[in-house]
Amino acid sequence: MKLRWWTHIVFWLSFSVLYTLVRLAFAPPSDMEYDVARRFFRYWLVEATLLPFKAAPFYILFYYLLPRFLPSRKTITVISLLAFIIILCVVIIRWLTPYVSMAMYGDYPEFNTFSPGRMLYSFTELIPAFSLASAIKLIKQWTENQKKSSLLQQEKLYAELQYLKSQTNPHFLFNTLNNLYGLARKKSEHTAPAIMKLSHLFRYMLEECREPFIPIYKEIELIKSYIELESLRYGDRLKLDSSFNVSDNTVSITPLILLPLVENAFKHGASESVNNVFIKIDLKASPEQIRFQIINSIGNDSPNGKNLGIGLKNIKRQLQLVYPEKHELNIVASTDDYNVTLIILPTALKTSKRPELHLNQDLHITTDSL
Repeated sequence: MKLRWWTHIVFWLSFSVLYTLVRLAFAPPSDMEYDVARRFFRYWLVEATLLPFKAAPFYILFYYLLPRFLPSRKTITVISLLAFIIILCVVIIRWLTPYVSMAMYGDYPEFNTFSPGRMLYSFTELIPAFSLASAIKLIKQWTENQKKSSLLQQEKLYAELQYLKSQTNPHFLFNTLNNLYGLARKKSEHTAPAIMKLSHLFRYMLEECREPFIPIYKEIELIKSYIELESLRYGDRLKLDSSFNVSDNTVSITPLILLPLVENAFKHGASESVNNVFIKIDLKASPEQIRFQIINSIGNDSPNGKNLGIGLKNIKRQLQLVYPEKHELNIVASTDDYNVTLIILPTALKTSKRPELHLNQDLHITTDSL
């Protein structure tokens, strides 16, 4: 435990002054012959003399007993030793009292220094100092523990977010290589251009996706490049309708949050459907709202709203971490098409290395079967 001496000195000095003022307010008639300044100095001198023994139980408890015995859960030992220290300090205070009285009044007191009533009086004077210092110490420790716990949770969630993003790239690569394999087997003339476009996509992922937030137009460029890559494979068999409307290029978005939705549409819509293959993409972005909708034809093994693939599960968790209570994901699966709508309430473009993550937030996801 780190001990900041100056804060402790200020605290005990303030406590001694406060206690001196209390003594001054309840001064006996015999002390009224002295002026206020002299009475204050005399009372403060008494308080300063006895203060080390009032403070001793606090320091022994928090800087020796608890660090030494609490880890091994020797609670009885701590309580017993603390009680002994308090009694010892009370005895020392009572032993010093006659000498302090002689210094103040010039004569030795006639009362019994160690009478039960006097012992109890000194005990009641020691308890406020011990209790106040202990309360402040416990509150400070609780606050620091809360900060540490929050920081650990943030680090854990950030690591999880990075893991989810790291999963997106291999998942994307696996699906794209399967597409290239299909082109290569057909000895398609589009194989070489597709490989070149794939290299551009991965360069983007390596350079841009390290940031927690990027301008949305960069995410759109990534989606368009992916669409061009997939279009080489499907050609005229795919009916594609895409619209991108951005009113402000400063609108930010976490990278790779939209691409898995597009990839999912091609994988489960275009590649598996036999007739009437189509994909419709509509994105509208403003400082107030990002609305992304993608509708695709349905194949035989397309996932339904309750059976989310790896990509959609990753998106779901990333939305929980980065956009808690600021997003809505709606999935509607019918016999003809698969409709996914994602609404995000964006923030101003952030430049920090890490997004602010939030705890214990649930995703709002609605699934309707028509």
